[in-house]
Amino acid sequence: MKPVEVLGRLELPERVPAILQEPACVKSETLGWRDIALVLVATLPFFVNLGQSALWGSEDRWVFISREMLRTGNWLEPILEGQFYGDKPLLSYWAILLVCLPFGRIDESLARLPSALAGAVTVLLTAFMAARLFGRRSAIHAGWILSTAYSFLFWSRSASADLINVAFVTGAVLLYLKARSRFRGWHALAFFAVLALGGHAKGMPAILLPIAIAVGDLALSRPQAFLRRFGWGIAGLVLGIGIYMLPFALSRASHGDWSLLRLMWRENFVRALDAFDHRASPLFYVYTFPAMFIPWSPWLLGALPWSALRFRREQSHRFTLLAFGAIFLAFTASESRRSYYILPLFPFAAILIAAFWDQAALAHDTGKERKGIWTFLLVGPIFAYSAVAVLAAVYALSCPFLPAGLAEPGGSLPYVAPFAAAMGASGVLAAVLAHRRSGSAWDLTCWIALFLSAYIVTGLETLNEGQRVERAFAETVKRRVPAQSFVYYKGCHGRLRYYVGEGTDTKDSGKLHEILAEKDGDVLVICGPEGKKALEEDALVSETEVLRQSSPPIGNVVKAADRYFLFLCRRR
Repeated sequence: MKPVEVLGRLELPERVPAILQEPACVKSETLGWRDIALVLVATLPFFVNLGQSALWGSEDRWVFISREMLRTGNWLEPILEGQFYGDKPLLSYWAILLVCLPFGRIDESLARLPSALAGAVTVLLTAFMAARLFGRRSAIHAGWILSTAYSFLFWSRSASADLINVAFVTGAVLLYLKARSRFRGWHALAFFAVLALGGHAKGMPAILLPIAIAVGDLALSRPQAFLRRFGWGIAGLVLGIGIYMLPFALSRASHGDWSLLRLMWRENFVRALDAFDHRASPLFYVYTFPAMFIPWSPWLLGALPWSALRFRREQSHRFTLLAFGAIFLAFTASESRRSYYILPLFPFAAILIAAFWDQAALAHDTGKERKGIWTFLLVGPIFAYSAVAVLAAVYALSCPFLPAGLAEPGGSLPYVAPFAAAMGASGVLAAVLAHRRSGSAWDLTCWIALFLSAYIVTGLETLNEGQRVERAFAETVKRRVPAQSFVYYKGCHGRLRYYVGEGTDTKDSGKLHEILAEKDGDVLVICGPEGKKALEEDALVSETEVLRQSSPPIGNVVKAADRYFLFLCRRR
């Protein structure tokens, strides 16, 4: 009986060998245009409402530096607040500039677009890699798993270097896979060129991680074919070094010193081996990564041992598990640890889970494998999520009839009724399908995850936007005191300066006293709660509050809080 494809799922013939008797290597497959289109559907939330949310976190850094490069035309000197800032490589700024050049401006949506594009490219590269390792069905699932993992969605909608970095890491590993199966001379050149470009996206992890994976795989397989291509490897290495060093050399010619290269060394090697900040427990990623990979992390409990049992006799499982372990151990060994550093692990986690689904569900659906621990690890998370979805739906729909204290958290959510109805119905259907035929349950689970991603970018981000008050404060300030210059005192973030406009930035009370003495009159000072307290306690400053901006409450979960103040100050 010939298999029939239905939205990335295969209706399986009646006679299928037990999964434990499958061949040592899964036949490599390629993705057709329909497969690619289906994978890209899951990336649509990356691009929805990109400019709706105000800048957050360190996004202002990328916006300010890119805007200064656009203004001056000097793409080799990253300038932040008037100072040379070489802590991050140049490529992430250049990506923003290339997107913004046709428009002649930089705003939130344009600044975030390179990350969204890099996220979509990473999803496609992951699908191509999964197709080579485990076939088309696993490839489509891997793409959907990756694109709907919460932290991957979140960083794909952020102005930063992280998703560009992940795209280069994934691309380099895919190039190595292609070279391993059928080597061509251009593979070596492209591999080292991608490594060099990746090194300018975020730093050395984009270079070292693919090399570690390739070396580990060669050590476990037969490297003779690669050793016979030694000349191409040397040529690729020379090309990669040349590409990597070129921006540093151009910066040296433009800036007059090797500041950019010194800062790269400090950020990539000194921080990794002797961290001066971002310290955390060696177990940091053990509990951080599962939280970041929601909603798919529960399936890792089955996917990791499933691949481990096939490590020796199945090359596809061995390679994917090796890549997963190499990346995890590399970041764990580094002394500097932050949650988003681990993002390069996401594509390989998605592939492991997709392969576990494909192979274990095959045995489950055909009854060729006894029900037991694998069945529990396969369908257990679906039943758990179904129960949570149904309970959440019942609670949300009951909010109008509950006491105010109990109803407020659910009542604060946007689109409560349609969201609750959809989640309740899909939760019940997923549980039924998981009980009857697990293969169909995986497709539905992917669609539910896509629905949740769409809800996040259209509903929850709107709710969260109320807590980002910089734009609202800036609009009020410009309306109340137009065309004025300001002093940014303590507690002001760069993103606030982006919305309000240029001004003098200081966190030092002595510098503020000098500014007030020089003006010899009223000065408009913008600050946060910390600055407000400092002004009130400063005996040399007379302050009059003009405006304050508070973040609104969210039900009884998040309380209202003062965020920014505008004072009219003068020296006593």
